[in-house]
Amino acid sequence: MLRYPAIMHNDDDGFWIEFPDFPGSYTWGGAEEIPEEAAANCLADSLLFLMQEGKPLPEPTAVSEASFLVAPRYTAKGLENGKRVYKEYIASQTDREISLMNDSDDVGDDIRSAA
Repeated sequence: MLRYPAIMHNDDDGFWIEFPDFPGSYTWGGAEEIPEEAAANCLADSLLFLMQEGKPLPEPTAVSEASFLVAPRYTAKGLENGKRVYKEYIASQTDREISLMNDSDDVGDDIRSAA
């Protein structure tokens, strides 16, 4: 299983976590939240996004003293969000494919005549 380094920062309101291998991906939470769960959900979302975009997954970098390893996984809360994002992605791809087919005269005629 892939595991990526994460760096946690503490502040007065809780924490925030960044991922060196995923610029722009970060999560945060208050004192009542579990940082490892927040990090696992965020990492799962980041990987899902890259897969949806057809981009390669980065190789995990070395762990520094300031980081900890995170395996991507969804907790119950994160899984609901992941399912929603995935369903929206599938729906958008289906709509896009239908739109592309309708824009093509040959394919569009074939589809319309079969209907």
